[in-house]
Amino acid sequence: MLRPPGTKKRIFIMSAPTPGSPGSAELALRESEEKFRAVFDKSPIPVALTTVPEGILTAINPAARAAFGLEPGEGEGRTTTELNMWVDPAVRQRYLEVLRTQGTVTGYEARMRRKDGGIMTMLYNGSIVQIGGQSYVVSSLLDITERTRAESKFHDLFEFAPDAMLIAQPNGAITDVNRRAVELFGFSREEMIGQSPAMLIPPDAQPALMERIKNYLANPVPRPMGASGSGLTACSKTGRVFPIDISLSPLRSETGELVVAAVREITDQLRASAEQEALGAQLRQAQKMDALGTLAGGIAHDFNNLLTAILGHAELAALDVRPPHPVAEHLAAIREAGLRSRELVRQILTFSRRTDSARAPMRLQTVVEDAVRMLRSTIPAMVRIERQTEPGCPAVLGDATQIHQVLMNLCTNAWHALPEHGGRIEIRLQACVLDAAADGAGMRLKPGPHARLSVSDNGHGMDAATLERIYDPFFTTKAVGKGTGLGLSMVHGIVKSHDGAIFVRSQPGVGTTFDLYFPAIPSAVAPAPAGAAEISRGRGERILYIDDDELVARTVTQLLTHLGYRVVHRALPSTALELFRTAPQNFDLVLTDLAMPEMPGTQLADEVARVRPELPVLLITGYLDRGQDETVRRTGVREVLRKPLSPEELGAALRRALG
Repeated sequence: MLRPPGTKKRIFIMSAPTPGSPGSAELALRESEEKFRAVFDKSPIPVALTTVPEGILTAINPAARAAFGLEPGEGEGRTTTELNMWVDPAVRQRYLEVLRTQGTVTGYEARMRRKDGGIMTMLYNGSIVQIGGQSYVVSSLLDITERTRAESKFHDLFEFAPDAMLIAQPNGAITDVNRRAVELFGFSREEMIGQSPAMLIPPDAQPALMERIKNYLANPVPRPMGASGSGLTACSKTGRVFPIDISLSPLRSETGELVVAAVREITDQLRASAEQEALGAQLRQAQKMDALGTLAGGIAHDFNNLLTAILGHAELAALDVRPPHPVAEHLAAIREAGLRSRELVRQILTFSRRTDSARAPMRLQTVVEDAVRMLRSTIPAMVRIERQTEPGCPAVLGDATQIHQVLMNLCTNAWHALPEHGGRIEIRLQACVLDAAADGAGMRLKPGPHARLSVSDNGHGMDAATLERIYDPFFTTKAVGKGTGLGLSMVHGIVKSHDGAIFVRSQPGVGTTFDLYFPAIPSAVAPAPAGAAEISRGRGERILYIDDDELVARTVTQLLTHLGYRVVHRALPSTALELFRTAPQNFDLVLTDLAMPEMPGTQLADEVARVRPELPVLLITGYLDRGQDETVRRTGVREVLRKPLSPEELGAALRRALG
């Protein structure tokens, strides 16, 4: 230490108080107070000293002042009630009651109010001490506001999560569940807590669950739910078993590591996936049918041209060769084979929906005959097809294409129900009269005359549970890839649209019978049975005929000439129009093919109408694609003739057009 020059060093000597002397005790007390004050003031933990029982604050350390927003010296000498620190005074009373009865309090949670009005959640640890004969409460506080807020958020997320949530000890018991878990499994919270999660899993699915938990414990990181399900099932308190997916996540807690399991029932997802797959199969089937229709249309065009030549020349030859000439019999056989081939092509077009038809008076006998012919071509010979039709069965108002589709679907299903070695399919058409209204498959029949179309088989049959679902879309008993489950749904829709009804009888191991009822129409509007048609002939009228197929053109030209018409043929539309425009009055009728190079027959008809609107135009085609009917009507075409043409059909159409 530096001193001014000339000063003398002064030495002070203090003797220490002897132990046990009054000075020693006072010094020790002072040192103790100083140590307590240092700890009290410097402690980062809020600490307060209050009197008992008044609750007057006698000391507040800086950490406590900061926690409550108090200035130095503020608050001392006042009670916590006067300072409005307790959000709920009843919580303070319980805190003091525990202190009085037990002397100490550990981990007492209370909501406290700051000076600025802010609310905190505090964790109290308190003890009663004696100082100078006065009872005090020493309270240390821990601000757990953020932790409580986080716990509250976790609780809300856990409790109101859309998935069933379970918290469990690894390889141990369930410690908590949320509301969705109670709803999903049907057990109360109390029934699940403390139990093993295995109580929620069927015995046969428990090995898969244990394997999943084993893999998780080997590497305890979150395992998200799979996109297509975990392959696990769960069971409810009522015994309902349902598919689930599970995700596992770790949770650290004060008691150690826990596992959070999120459980989701995936019944709807699996059903939606199956329906999506069925829709995909339906789309693929529709695409195949559309491709088949396109292919059938192309085949029909070329094949009908060949049939036109075959039948036309057979008809022409038959005019020159009459029975009992031996060739006449061969010509009749050629004609019959050609007609059957023509019907087969028309059935293919109908089945592939390349032709559009509307409901009109019709006789089901014709549909049955067409369907049986087609079925004999597609169903193996070891399956016996029997047909019984009443000639007097009444006509109905129907769509021949749709009813043909219904019959083909029912017969195909019957075939698939037969054993591998074959069996029997029986088709019956009968007249019947209902004395009272009847309900079948959600459809109501009115009393009166009906046509009953039945399809029976002696196949494996169906049980009651299957019968309840046969009309459900996408329901099928066939193996994967063998059907879409849309067939009987389509049958149901078609029959319902015809104001009919369906009744089914089936017995496992015996077979199945479908009875379809269609309301009859009065005989006055029913189509008359087709009889032998007389060939209509011309009177020398002049016909401009256009067709690019040389074989067909030669045949039709000869038929027209034989029928008494004068014919001018052109292979190309351009040359035909050039001729027509030069002398439009030289022709009484235009007969044109639909599919030709340069332009279609409908466009040619438009060009003809611009020159002579009143001139009749007839169109010949193997088929009309969907939507072409409207195009044909707009062109003013009088009538559409279907290839191959018979002399009777051709002659009648020409006479109608020429008046």
